[in-house]
Amino acid sequence: MGGAGSSSASVVYEKGKVKTSVIYFDTEHKFDAKRLEQLATQCFPEIYSAETQKDARQQLDSLLSSVDVRKPRSSQELLEQIENLQGAVIANGVTLIILDSIAALARREALQEAEREKFIVSQSSLLKRLAERCGCVILATNQVIYKCW
Repeated sequence: MGGAGSSSASVVYEKGKVKTSVIYFDTEHKFDAKRLEQLATQCFPEIYSAETQKDARQQLDSLLSSVDVRKPRSSQELLEQIENLQGAVIANGVTLIILDSIAALARREALQEAEREKFIVSQSSLLKRLAERCGCVILATNQVIYKCW
């Protein structure tokens, strides 16, 4: 397991088994379970490929069921979900929380720069506190947008 994202992969994968739950905040509503299956099969064929494993389908189903995909519709809804996440993290043994993408909701809601910064700082602060309290890894993605005035 090397390369980009390998530390995140090792958080959820150990000795051929999914060892935890993952919470995936899909703020752009583009999560594709088929793509996750494809990546798992290509990156870990010794576990997820039907060519090498009799129980590959069962392993893929286990992987997919370990990912809790949440699709907040607004920046406020995302903040509320993050604020109320600690119980689910503890109860489900979550060790990885993915926020994809950190600024998408603010961008979609056309928040002014000061509001956008406040929103991003708020989510970052909540996620940092959650990581410290629960010992989970937070992975946040973002898109760079260039605006020419």
